[in-house]
Amino acid sequence: MNTILVICTANVCRSPMAEALFKQALPSLRVLSAGIDAVPGMRADPRVVALLESEGLYVGEHRSQQLFSWMIEAAYPVLVMSERQKRVVEHRHPAARGRVFRLLEECDISDPYKKGAEAYRVTHSNICEGVERWSWHLSRLEAEAKSGVCA
Repeated sequence: MNTILVICTANVCRSPMAEALFKQALPSLRVLSAGIDAVPGMRADPRVVALLESEGLYVGEHRSQQLFSWMIEAAYPVLVMSERQKRVVEHRHPAARGRVFRLLEECDISDPYKKGAEAYRVTHSNICEGVERWSWHLSRLEAEAKSGVCA
């Protein structure tokens, strides 16, 4: 459990946001992001860049990338934004079954792309909640692995 993989559709809004937040929350872990339908080399959405910069996080150098099998093989957990994305990832990469989870298991996190500022705020809030939950869970797993004792 050294790598977290965060996936969305185009790798320009939700997954770069989650990647930056995970890197801040869990600096000892490697965090990757990708898109199931990404056009390689696209910059992060300017509204995402501005929103994260207001929190002291910089994603201006981010470039979108497609999802590759090696990413899935290297990661646990593999986190997606929607149930549809989970099905797509598991269909395209059968070895991922059982390791793919929604960032918020109880609901999909909607794509704010080309929507208003409120959509970006709601998406950001949902992603922050998911990152907080997963960070707590992964920190416990890491502590258990180091101590050899289940908490």
